[in-house]
Amino acid sequence: MPVTQEHYKMLNVLWFGYLYLKLRKKRRVRSIGVRNIFKGRIQHGDGHNLFEELRIGDAYMFFTYTRMNGERFEYLLAMVGPLIIKRKMYTVITPAQRLAMTLRFLAAGDSQDSLSFAYRCAQSTVSCILKETTQVVIAVLKRLYLAPPTSEEEWRNVASGFWNEWQFPHCIGAIDGKHIQIQAPQTSQSIFFNYKKTFSIVLLAICDAHYNFLMVDIGAEGSQSDGGIFQSSELGQRLEGKTLGIPPSNYLPGTDADMPFFLVGDAAFPLKPYLMKPYSGRELPDRDAIFNYRLSRARRVIENSFGILSARWRIFRHPICASLENTESIVESAICLHNFIMKTAGRKLQQEYCPPNFIDIELPGCNLVEGEWRDILAGENGAIIEGPRLGARNAAVRTVKYRNALRDFVNEQGAVPWQNNIVQIRQGLIL
Repeated sequence: MPVTQEHYKMLNVLWFGYLYLKLRKKRRVRSIGVRNIFKGRIQHGDGHNLFEELRIGDAYMFFTYTRMNGERFEYLLAMVGPLIIKRKMYTVITPAQRLAMTLRFLAAGDSQDSLSFAYRCAQSTVSCILKETTQVVIAVLKRLYLAPPTSEEEWRNVASGFWNEWQFPHCIGAIDGKHIQIQAPQTSQSIFFNYKKTFSIVLLAICDAHYNFLMVDIGAEGSQSDGGIFQSSELGQRLEGKTLGIPPSNYLPGTDADMPFFLVGDAAFPLKPYLMKPYSGRELPDRDAIFNYRLSRARRVIENSFGILSARWRIFRHPICASLENTESIVESAICLHNFIMKTAGRKLQQEYCPPNFIDIELPGCNLVEGEWRDILAGENGAIIEGPRLGARNAAVRTVKYRNALRDFVNEQGAVPWQNNIVQIRQGLIL
């Protein structure tokens, strides 16, 4: 096709149009520029002043600000700092300040607007920092402190913890589900609208005998049917598909009763060979009641784990206002930080983060003293609310036999001295 004069005219029009748009873009002037309040970041911002003062001065207030001591902060900074560093500028926000801002957001539950004023930077900058830093925290800490056991030996170590601490055999974790209340996502309609008449995503978690989370599954829509949440979760599918590397069944201690390794959950969960739950009913035989008590002792660790998490990371004290993706990152990063502190902290920091009176304690006199985390969270409409009823289906005969064998064990060879008194007190037979 020959090139005509009309083609040259069209090319000229396109070329001059391109130059005009490019020149207009260059001349575009911001209507506000940098606000005066942000120009004083170095002189007045928390990152250059309050945080640095706490960092070198007041250890207790530094823990209150970040939920860890200076030594743990520096250790964490060494791991995540290289991944959140930005190009050098006069008013650059350093990796230490970015990490401190994120920890403060999680620890105090501050809004992004509050952090914007405190750190003297735009709210959009705060949002980007929180998004990037929480994702980096997950990427660095999850594989080290939130990775599930990968071998049979590691699962047996978890079971040993439950046997030594709670005298419950073959238990490889306590499981529970909670709703995390969120801001209604745009165009979500009623997908996340739950049975509590709020918007939420579902958090399923398994913990060990020492209040460390082993596995989490975050993000199921709050409107999902009760029976489908556990079965459709990655966690439930891996348990059903036997892809977690859980050891094969073995004899209960001192018996010839073959028993698989299992999780313990409350009455909301289905009874499975890999998941034990209490007997249902009000008027139970003593042997069933004792079994329920013994199982509840082991299961209580997941309740306390959620309590510690909510009390220490106050982002869970109110519905989380963020996009769905960021909400999942916020929840998972807080859990990673919880495990990081619980697993690596020295005795002093552990006493600050989770002192003995912070969790439920069972005294020798058979009395249960509730942990202080319950008082901290009492009366609040926080982000973490009771989980869904997961549906109680008829269990297979073999599974029922497993539970009965476990019941016989805790009533006979595996009995603890005080269990009869506990059950009688609860039944009102002993005043």
